[in-house]
Amino acid sequence: MNATHFLPDLGQSQGVEIVVTKANIGGSDLERHARYLRIALRDPSDPEGKPYWERDDPNRRHYSLVEMLERDHWDFVTLQQFSGDSFKPETYEPASAELIAVVRAHAPDARIVVHETWAYRSDHPIYLPSPSSSLSPYEAVLVARSRDQLRSAGPFSQTAMHADLKAAYGALATRYGLLTVPVGDAFQIARAMPEWHFVHPDPTFDYAHPPPEQRPDQTGSLIGGWHWRTDTKTGQREFALDAKHANVAGQYLGACVFYETLVGQRVGDDAWRPPELTAGQADSLRGAAHRAVLEQVKQPTKVAPARTRPNIVLVMTDDQGWGETGYYQHPVLRTPELDRMAANGLRFDRFYAGAPVCSPTRATVLTGRSNDRTGVPTHGHALRRQEKSLASALQAEGYATAHFGKWHLDGLRGPGAPILADDTHHPGKFGFEQWLSVTNFFDLNPLMGRNGAVEAFRGDSSTIVVDEALKFIRGAVHDSRPFFAVVWDGSPHGPWVASDADRRDLADLNFRSQHHYGELVAFDRALGHLRKGLRDLGVAENTLVWYCSDNGGLPGMIPDTVGGLRGHKSELWEGGIRVPGVIEWPAAIVPRVSSYPASTMDIFPTLAAIVGLPSDAMLDPVDGANLAPLFAGRDVPRVKPIPFRFEDGGAWIDNDYKLVVSGEGTGGFKLYDLTNDPTESRNLAAVEPERLGRMGRDYEAWSASVDRSVAGQDYPAGRVDPTEPESHPWSDDARYQPYLETWRQRPEYSNLPAQNFHLAEDMAESLSTQAAP
Repeated sequence: MNATHFLPDLGQSQGVEIVVTKANIGGSDLERHARYLRIALRDPSDPEGKPYWERDDPNRRHYSLVEMLERDHWDFVTLQQFSGDSFKPETYEPASAELIAVVRAHAPDARIVVHETWAYRSDHPIYLPSPSSSLSPYEAVLVARSRDQLRSAGPFSQTAMHADLKAAYGALATRYGLLTVPVGDAFQIARAMPEWHFVHPDPTFDYAHPPPEQRPDQTGSLIGGWHWRTDTKTGQREFALDAKHANVAGQYLGACVFYETLVGQRVGDDAWRPPELTAGQADSLRGAAHRAVLEQVKQPTKVAPARTRPNIVLVMTDDQGWGETGYYQHPVLRTPELDRMAANGLRFDRFYAGAPVCSPTRATVLTGRSNDRTGVPTHGHALRRQEKSLASALQAEGYATAHFGKWHLDGLRGPGAPILADDTHHPGKFGFEQWLSVTNFFDLNPLMGRNGAVEAFRGDSSTIVVDEALKFIRGAVHDSRPFFAVVWDGSPHGPWVASDADRRDLADLNFRSQHHYGELVAFDRALGHLRKGLRDLGVAENTLVWYCSDNGGLPGMIPDTVGGLRGHKSELWEGGIRVPGVIEWPAAIVPRVSSYPASTMDIFPTLAAIVGLPSDAMLDPVDGANLAPLFAGRDVPRVKPIPFRFEDGGAWIDNDYKLVVSGEGTGGFKLYDLTNDPTESRNLAAVEPERLGRMGRDYEAWSASVDRSVAGQDYPAGRVDPTEPESHPWSDDARYQPYLETWRQRPEYSNLPAQNFHLAEDMAESLSTQAAP
């Protein structure tokens, strides 16, 4: 933290009061800070969780991180990794996630910034060959006398260290939507200047037998370097190398970068300077600082172009089960495009829809809250307009927003029909500037509503919505706007109408299964078209594409849709709620497979953290969690359980364990270990009564909070808007009466009289369920 050493002096000379308080521990990495934090959160009185103290406090009273944050009002809180780990991105998590969460909870008005540190001086031993290699006489002295014995396993350089730490800090900033203070960039810029180009060794100096209290020529160094110090154990003076910490010139450079980044003003030519620096030296350092900050704004790091504002595409299928992908080795279905996406992104093997049917899950995506809180207890209910939506939040940040495909959040039931302009709950009411949407499921040659105007399309429905989404994305790219596109496909929901070509490899299946799986073949092809379109537009690198299904798979299909899990759509067993899930974001995600339990409720909190949305963008209570810490490459235990409440049952997933509630308010709890029993065949209620009781109490407390939300107590008015519509079939709606006679000629509506249009959905949603053990 010696980059801020001169910051108060610099600020005072510019008329800005700057108070710097340090919660740092010398030589500590983020994990050590997080370890102390965990101790303090577990027991606030435990002195082991209080490692920080004010440097000018003679009593050296110690504080926990929470106490430090609550002691005063902070404008900024900086986050910095231990320099020896700064270039290793795998060392940043899960500590960063824990520390950032606590800062946001206990210093909500503070802006968290990432302090990008600098590469070590060019004569640091870390740049030397591996320890087994032969060393020159000077290199041998470096190893013998350096304070820091860090060595590299292979070829390494100052340039490489800077590139790696810049990438690691940039990825951290990307995950959480944080501002970066580019001190490391400024050091590299200054080092390229003639006056700060350090050359070693000094040929006139005897490093092996240094004259007492004399030092070699270190002109141009920004780091402490060779010096004499007193050994604290022996009391003897010794000649030592510090190739890590900034000297006066480096400290002044760091302070200039911090000032310009945080204050937003360039350091003036009349600014204070340390007496050790000439006016010319100070001027050159201010110039390097300004250039680093300017380049930070103009050309964000290659790790994440436009890093706080990625483009976002949400893709959701309709009734695709957990087992219906090629990467899970489905016996007949091939999904090459989805397999490629999964191999290039973060594949979740335990991803959950927010509910076991469609409308509720869609509500969780847009709100980050469980479906009951939002007024959507089951399919065909309207999302309350009092909810805060993801699209509205992103629209407020300048995103171009659009929805394509199935909506099913306007309270209308029945086969998918075009959404009309006078619909009180159309996508535009929730922040979508453009929309081409239908009320529910749709198949070949669909009728759709484009911003309320009815349009007829020819062709496969999956291809149609992707083509239209790419037109929208192309326009946003042309206008230099970040975009948020929601593509909610209608496949493979019944009545299942696939083309002959898409059923060609499925001829051995029964007729219904052919069409069901044929629709997924078409969807997979459309997904590939979407990904290629992003690449062709040059935006794939910084576009986050999040794919999942809206609920578990259907029964009665051959082969099975749920990959051997128990239950199907409409049930809270794993087969009804566990779905495929993949996030692809080349700029920031390390491709891998994760067993971390995640949910559609996590989508809004994750994107809010990445984009840096204001804290009031979501409506409390939020049930989802931020998944961005997983992007760095490893799992951490989930802190917030995944909750479900559907009809008269519920579920509570807490990492490996799942509580199943067979009757709301009855105390009918069952307990399963999903890691060792993914098919939920062994009820552990009698074996682990303590865990059962704890999870049961947690579920009941959460369910009580949902009851308050259902009553409208989360809203400013304290009640639900009485104009919210009841769920009803669109065929009974007066707005659709002028269309009925014509639409009845279409195949998707031909078999049903107007008064019975809603029966098709009722039959599709009310699927047979398996008996619970």
